[in-house]
Amino acid sequence: MSDACDFIDNALRSVPEQPTSKDDPQPTQGGGVLVHCGKGISRSATIVIAYLMRTRHMALHDALEMVRQMRRVKPSAAFMDQLAVWEKVEYEIWEDAGERIPKLAYKEYLCGCGSDFG
Repeated sequence: MSDACDFIDNALRSVPEQPTSKDDPQPTQGGGVLVHCGKGISRSATIVIAYLMRTRHMALHDALEMVRQMRRVKPSAAFMDQLAVWEKVEYEIWEDAGERIPKLAYKEYLCGCGSDFG
């Protein structure tokens, strides 16, 4: 999820601001990022929810509801579990910069031994 969120951030930052019109010189964001998957119901929704959680510091429930207001989505149970971990680890799954030591909630998710996951 970090890689996908970083990709979206970089893509949005690379778009130059552009004036809306000659009469309104206030610049606006000049573009966006298309996040898509086969049906647009589970995988792409999961990435958008993860992005909202990280960039707006939203709770999983709130980000899910925001996306549901815009689209008919239903992330799979496995993706919802991953988003719950994402929230618990505060959007960073690693303890170290070398990405070798997972945070406890992520480690529990990986081994299936966490009481909240599985």
